[in-house]
Amino acid sequence: MKFSTKLSEHFVSNTPIIVTVGFFDGLHLAHQHLFNKVSELKGKNGFSYVISFSNHPKTVIKPDIELPLISTNQHRFDLIKNQNIDSLIMLPFTQELKELSPDEFISELCEKLAFTDLVVGPDSTIGKDKEGDYELLRLLSMKYSFKIHKLDFIKSGPLTISSTLIRKKIVEGDLDLVNKLLGRTYSIVAEVTEGDQQGRQMGYPTLNFDVDGLCLPPCGVYKVSVIKNQKKQLAIANLGFAPSLKLRQFPVLEVHLLEGTKHQYGDKVEVQFEKFVRPEKKFHSVDELKAQISKDIESLSA
Repeated sequence: MKFSTKLSEHFVSNTPIIVTVGFFDGLHLAHQHLFNKVSELKGKNGFSYVISFSNHPKTVIKPDIELPLISTNQHRFDLIKNQNIDSLIMLPFTQELKELSPDEFISELCEKLAFTDLVVGPDSTIGKDKEGDYELLRLLSMKYSFKIHKLDFIKSGPLTISSTLIRKKIVEGDLDLVNKLLGRTYSIVAEVTEGDQQGRQMGYPTLNFDVDGLCLPPCGVYKVSVIKNQKKQLAIANLGFAPSLKLRQFPVLEVHLLEGTKHQYGDKVEVQFEKFVRPEKKFHSVDELKAQISKDIESLSA
C-alpha cells in the first residue's frame, strides 16, 4: 500500500479508480464492509484510494469538545493496510480544508485523482458544514462524471455499528460487544515509552504506553496479549493512575510480560485486551501491592 500526506502526484490513467473518504476510527465491521465494496469495484485492473485524515475533523470543527479515539494513527494505518487498498492518503484536517464546499473538495479530488467511482457510507458527508450529503454528492457525480455508491447501515442484532457506539461500549467496559462490533479483539497499538522503573524495582518490569487521547476501558488490571512481528506473548496489564505508588494526572498502560522477548523504547507493539481481572485499587504498602500482583498473575491460568 502506498502512503502519502498530500493530494499530489497520484494521477493514474486508463483504469477504474475507486475512492472513499473518511476518518475510519477503529476500522470496525461497517468500515470493513465499505472497504470490501471498494475492492469489489476496483476488480483486477482498478486502483483504490482511501482519503483519510491525521487528526479527527472534529478537532477543527468543534475544538472545544474532546473526542477520545478508538485507535492511534499507527493502528489505523495498519488496519487499512490489511484491507486490500492500493493507496492511503492521510491529510491533515486544517481550517482551510474545513472551509471547502463539497463542490470545491470534489473538484480537487477529480483534478488530482481523476476517479471513476466514489463509495460512501449511509450517513457520510463531505465539505463545509456537512453540506455534501448523498443527494448533493449525487448531483456532483453527474457534474464531474463519476459514479457514486451509497452503502446501507450495518447492524449487529438491533445495534447499528458506528464508532460512536463502540466508544461508548469501550468506556462501559463491554469488551465482548466491542470485539463483536470491531470484528476482532479490542487492542491498543502504541510505542513503548520510558516509565519510572517502579515496576522493575518490585521485580515486575513493565512496558509503558502513553494512552492519552484514546478512548479507554475502565481502569483496572487486565489479562492481555502483546503482539510484535506476529509473535504473541501473554502478559498482565494495569490501566490507570497507579494510586499505590504515584498518583498520575493521566492514565498509563503498564504491561508486564510473563515470559519471552524484551522490548526496547520506541518499539511499536499491539496490546490485545483478553480479560478484565479486577478494578484498580490503592494498596497501603509496596509488599501488599506485590502480593496482589502475584495473585493476579496466578489468576490468569485459572
